[in-house]
Amino acid sequence: MKRIIHALVGGFGLALALAGASFAEDPSGDWLGAITVGPGVELSEIIRAIRELPEAEHMSVVTGSLDLLVRLRVRDHAHLRELLLTKIFQISGVQRTETFLSLADVEPDNFAAAVLEQMTQRRAGLREADRGRQHPI
Repeated sequence: MKRIIHALVGGFGLALALAGASFAEDPSGDWLGAITVGPGVELSEIIRAIRELPEAEHMSVVTGSLDLLVRLRVRDHAHLRELLLTKIFQISGVQRTETFLSLADVEPDNFAAAVLEQMTQRRAGLREADRGRQHPI
């Protein structure tokens, strides 16, 4: 069975229709953006300017064709547009931005908790084995 996916991107919104079912997502909340810095520009100055924004939640310096990934908390489309036009685009050295719409957040497994659980289970198994050796039936 073939599923048809239609996507319509208008402004910063996304409307999606999947095999007749419709789903509309409002990107209010998190703005995920990539920033490309101009040649010879000091990245630390751009980081400092973004860090001063109260909406700034997280930044990662990355390799590849992009220089910086940014997560900003916005109220709505108007707030995002205002932030981009009056703040981000005005930072000296910002050559280009790319906006990504977050459809879902995937929480990472708690690695430390998993390791502790495995250690606890292993220790319990060893104790059980020791008891079996000490008290033969």
